[in-house]
Amino acid sequence: MISSSSALLPMINAGRVRVLGVSSLEPSPLFPGVPTIAQSGAPGYSYQLWWGLFVPAGTTAERIGFINAAVNKLLASADMKKFLETQGTEPWPQTPAQLADLLPKEIARYRKQWKWPG
Repeated sequence: MISSSSALLPMINAGRVRVLGVSSLEPSPLFPGVPTIAQSGAPGYSYQLWWGLFVPAGTTAERIGFINAAVNKLLASADMKKFLETQGTEPWPQTPAQLADLLPKEIARYRKQWKWPG
């Protein structure tokens, strides 16, 4: 089964499931010693769950920059990193430009992968 680490973490900690691989391209510090799926025989395989913060159209660049800086500062804090680790996830701070670049690539990837129309 492929699932988010945060969804599986209670079962992993209880010893009810065993992690065979991680779906990111790079090994995860959350699961030391666990290979990637690509390293385990599916070259190039990658899937990563991510979250993004979006604002209404027309929000000024200044406001977006302010929000982004505040969120990234929070993500970099020791308390937030510790909390996210307990949830089986890692912070992935991005700039608005990085998210704007990522989103169309992700949409195209899923359209191709699952043959969505459009």
